[in-house]
Amino acid sequence: MASPLGSITRFLALTALCAGCSVGEVGGPGGGDDGTIPNPDGNQSLACAERAVPAAAAHIHDDTLNSHQGEGCIVAACHGTPTGPGAPPFTFAGTAFRLDGTTANDGATIRIYTASNPNQPIQMQTDADGNFYTGGGVNPFPARAEMTACPNTMAMVGMLQSAADGSCTSTACHGGATGKIILPD
Repeated sequence: MASPLGSITRFLALTALCAGCSVGEVGGPGGGDDGTIPNPDGNQSLACAERAVPAAAAHIHDDTLNSHQGEGCIVAACHGTPTGPGAPPFTFAGTAFRLDGTTANDGATIRIYTASNPNQPIQMQTDADGNFYTGGGVNPFPARAEMTACPNTMAMVGMLQSAADGSCTSTACHGGATGKIILPD
């Protein structure tokens, strides 16, 4: 049985993860005509994934020699439209932090469940600076997101409705008043 303190910590971190994004709400398990995407097993909580140890090295950009941790990636002249010189387009990108909000959440797994393929999520792992991304291409929206590193898994409450929602660390979402993407240890 989960401890009350663990449940409270998870609730607070989930609230911080999702508080300001106005991208809708995830419905209950099972999905259906309301456009929600069910968890693959029909339950509220998915199995956690082990943290990658060590995490991949931080991606260092050639033009600035830093990882742009905590910055919006999917913007014009970077990984948005149009892309910057030599930059591939991204569909989802952001930075994840540990509970203190400043330490990179390295080696965590980000899962994106799409309406077209809800049982096979897009998966990516955060690098040493907590950054994650996946390439552009197919329109995966609507979708829902979660982050996991055992023993914790947290699902985003809001649905990702459009390409603008894939820029997770933009000032419109987790780079602004919503608060950072956080998963406790």
